[in-house]
Amino acid sequence: MALGDMSGDCMAIPEMSKKGLFYFLLIPFSLPVWILCGILIVIAFVLNWMLPQLFPNTLLLTILFGDQVPDQRYTNTERRLLVVGNVLLFFLTEAYWVKLHALFIESLNAPHLRTLDQFLQTDIPLEVTREGALEYYRDLHAHRQLVVSDS
Repeated sequence: MALGDMSGDCMAIPEMSKKGLFYFLLIPFSLPVWILCGILIVIAFVLNWMLPQLFPNTLLLTILFGDQVPDQRYTNTERRLLVVGNVLLFFLTEAYWVKLHALFIESLNAPHLRTLDQFLQTDIPLEVTREGALEYYRDLHAHRQLVVSDS
């Protein structure tokens, strides 16, 4: 596609890079929620380590994977904390899955640039491959960042 002169310059509009797996796994929760989850995990480990007589079973493993021992082997304090932990885990996982599904659906509906007009409405920098044409493109696209490639 010519950019306003007879130089024969072409413009390639690449697709936006796809988001990686870690982006989709980490972005559903904000940083404070991830910090809260980390603090809760640390508290579970500290309780097991500091108070083994009150919490003889591993709290985190019991919450994540279910009962490790028969019910009569859990202390009353441990049972109460496990119920609270399971309810909290339920709400956190449901909120996580809802946000994750919304992100997946939103990523499928991302706009694809098809025309030069659509490109001009974005803030994507324009890379100029010939240094001699830099001034021409600077005049044509004064609002856009121009990058001169080495090739």
